[in-house]
Amino acid sequence: MSRYIIRRLLWGVVLLVLVLALLFVLFRILPTADPAKIRAGRIQSPKIIAEIRHNLGLDKSLPAQFWIYIKGIFLHFDLGYSYYSSASVTGLIADRLPATISLAEAV
Repeated sequence: MSRYIIRRLLWGVVLLVLVLALLFVLFRILPTADPAKIRAGRIQSPKIIAEIRHNLGLDKSLPAQFWIYIKGIFLHFDLGYSYYSSASVTGLIADRLPATISLAEAV
């Protein structure tokens, strides 16, 4: 029985990594705005955009960015920061979780 549970947990982790990889690739392929330009706002000088790209880690290779993302999720439960509001994604989820739970209970 314990072998079955361990095997299911390991497959769950593998599936989670595969889904995260798929989403990571999809968000890189889809034609969206550059996060550095979004964060820069109206002041979009090349120097400011380059600095923001460096601070966000967008100047690194895609495998390096993915590794940092996976490491943050599994080791620190850090989902990163919103490109739009610069707020912690974990904090944003925690703020909206009570309303989501109350809606789920109502159904």
